[in-house]
Amino acid sequence: VPLSAYITNVRLDHAISQLVSGETSIEEIAADNGFTSARAFASVFKKYYHMLPSEYRKQLKYVTAGGGKVTP
Repeated sequence: VPLSAYITNVRLDHAISQLVSGETSIEEIAADNGFTSARAFASVFKKYYHMLPSEYRKQLKYVTAGGGKVTP
């Protein structure tokens, strides 16, 4: 695994943790995890998880309300 891919995976893992908490904005999550912008974060997130961070967060809310499971 190239170093850049490893770093991206670590950043996304931390970002997922923040998305789960639900209290931090997407912009803050992007900045906290070393992305140059919310747009750059969303682009990388979508490449890896096939959905936007906001969509992932919406699915989490649905799941925690008893509606199913998140499928990244």
